[in-house]
Amino acid sequence: MLEGGSKQWTPTGTAGSASFNHLKEGSYVFHVRPMAAGVQGEEDRVAFTVLPPWYRTWWAWACYAVASIGLLILIVSLISYWERREKARLERLVAQRTADLAASEGRYRSLNVELQAQTPNGEAG
Repeated sequence: MLEGGSKQWTPTGTAGSASFNHLKEGSYVFHVRPMAAGVQGEEDRVAFTVLPPWYRTWWAWACYAVASIGLLILIVSLISYWERREKARLERLVAQRTADLAASEGRYRSLNVELQAQTPNGEAG
């Protein structure tokens, strides 16, 4: 008989063995009553525990939680890195275009001064 499983005695027949397949995780007590030459012996017990698969244990769930937190931190760090990199690129671009604009404005002013110097009385004609 298997406490925690079947509550009935399982006859072993002439083979002298019984199998209990597909036991769920939990604690069991296996009762054995030997039979020799038609005489029933004393009952004995063996207690055992069927453990859950490793991926359903508390430490596996703790590893899942740590891995999830680590993944979340990695994702946030990558997003932050990409944003900082893009901000630096945009700042360089703005600085370059500002310098180009200042140079263009300087050329415009010098050309304007030349044009005014070439026209009589400073009027374009």
